[in-house]
Amino acid sequence: MASKIENLEKNMQKLTIEVSPERFKEAMQRAFNKNKSRFSVPGFRKGKAPYAIVSHYYGEGVLYDDAIDELLDPAYKEALKEHDVDPFSSPRVSIEEVGSEKGLTFSCEYALKPEVKLGEYKGLKAYREKVEVSDEQIDQKIESARLRASRLVPVNDRPVQKDDLVTLDYSGKVDGKKFEGGSAENYELKIGSQTFIPGFEDQLIGHKVDESFDIHVTFPEEYHAKDLAGKEAVFSVTLHEIKERELPEVNDEFIKDISEDCDTVAEYREHLRKEEEEHRNEHADQDFEQRAVMAAVKNAEIDVPAAAIEDEAGRMLDEQRRQLAYQGLKLEDYLRYMNMNEQIFKAQLLKPAEERLRHELFLQAVAAAEKISVSDEELEDRFKEMAELYKEDVEKIKENFGDEGVKALKEQMLLEAAAKFIREQSVATDEKPKDENEEAEAETGAEVSESAELADQGEGKAEEEK
Repeated sequence: MASKIENLEKNMQKLTIEVSPERFKEAMQRAFNKNKSRFSVPGFRKGKAPYAIVSHYYGEGVLYDDAIDELLDPAYKEALKEHDVDPFSSPRVSIEEVGSEKGLTFSCEYALKPEVKLGEYKGLKAYREKVEVSDEQIDQKIESARLRASRLVPVNDRPVQKDDLVTLDYSGKVDGKKFEGGSAENYELKIGSQTFIPGFEDQLIGHKVDESFDIHVTFPEEYHAKDLAGKEAVFSVTLHEIKERELPEVNDEFIKDISEDCDTVAEYREHLRKEEEEHRNEHADQDFEQRAVMAAVKNAEIDVPAAAIEDEAGRMLDEQRRQLAYQGLKLEDYLRYMNMNEQIFKAQLLKPAEERLRHELFLQAVAAAEKISVSDEELEDRFKEMAELYKEDVEKIKENFGDEGVKALKEQMLLEAAAKFIREQSVATDEKPKDENEEAEAETGAEVSESAELADQGEGKAEEEK
């Protein structure tokens, strides 16, 4: 097998590969053996005609596709190994010549990893939010703890009021006739939840247990059931039970019940304050790091090849497909909700795909320049963290990752270490960024935040259409 390389513009390279006629004929024979049962030739039972007869009757071109499919990948990999090339994108393949007497000649155009010219990346200024935890925020956390420790108790000495949980039977009629979904028995409803037709919950307030009464409401004009939209309805209701939420008093005994580390209210408040400060500082550090890295990336020269950007956009599209699947949606349905097709959607991903690649290439260059590496001990510690998080054996976690997964994890850890280095070398300032900087930051994480937001919008439209 012969091959030659040609350097193209913009970090592209062309690899032309020639597969000998003998090797191509062998692939043609294997293609025939795989498909011979499909061929019908007069004078022969179906699938029994020999190779030469089938090739003459149908033309040998009928076997080209399978033969080429078999040869392309191994021949391409063999040529890459011969020339010691590591492409930065998938190849764009063109068949230049094919035939049993000519063999197979094809070319592959792919991107090479671009050079990164690092600019200034140490000592840069970046905004870091000042962390403050107020007494009101601590009060809210304690109130949440009270809610978690609360219990529902029956009420018999007063009528229904806001925030009660009531159990009732109801049966609705429109124009004197019952309608689908308009009746239920022993239904639990929280007053103020606004889960029923406007006005329904308000008219329950003031009634007592064992009362039967009518509620008059009007369905909204935009109600999803068109046959009920805008119509008046009467619900016959029987109230069976009223429950209220009983909240514990905030005192030292309450704290001992809910905390393993604190014995007094004062200790618990201080514990919550430190916990919240730690959480907010961690979040502030992440934002600070993102801003610092972005500022450093702007100073670097990185010419990302278009082929690599297109590949990255494809990977992001697959990520979006998986994310939607977790939400019970299909990409095709989601795109229909958003009034676009896959081609348009992928085009919208090209810019965030380029930003993602620029960031990765920059951080890889920083890691190389600063001789940053990930040790086996650090990798092992990461696996231990995962094992603890997922309550799984460390070796099982490693097995699930596989060799390629471990390699990808180590690369991700390297990028994290480089980003941390940038953060530690940067100067935090309390001067908030200007609008244009904030917009640029939003673009940096577009592949994550925008996808999540769009997915939520698509899911919301799906619910509306239901």
